[in-house]
Amino acid sequence: MGKTRSAIVIGAGIGGLTTAIALRRTGFDVEVFERAPELRAAGFGLSVMSNATAALATLDIDLGLEKRGRVMETYHVKDWKGRLIREFPFPEITRRIGVPCVCISRADLLAALLDQTADIPIRLNAAAERFEV
Repeated sequence: MGKTRSAIVIGAGIGGLTTAIALRRTGFDVEVFERAPELRAAGFGLSVMSNATAALATLDIDLGLEKRGRVMETYHVKDWKGRLIREFPFPEITRRIGVPCVCISRADLLAALLDQTADIPIRLNAAAERFEV
């Protein structure tokens, strides 16, 4: 029988939880350590672009983003006077790539990640002080 691979993840934010989910899906025993006393979303919202959605799909991670957020239909870049500089046609882009871009609140994204980490231990009030090999 092969040796079990283990990993620790420092930080239970969006990046840390996503990393923990990906590691678990690829066969690692994972523990997450977070220095905060509780998990809560900081900030407002963000866009999960098609490349990130595709990367999650590659690892068979379905966060249900389309149900929790809103699929982007268009994106306008404007100058400081409100004049259009560039428009990105998201329906055309997402048809070509095959996965959507989604706007989602940080709280909803954190909830989706926590749903996927139910079997991963998350230690709160645990700050990393050093690393030894």
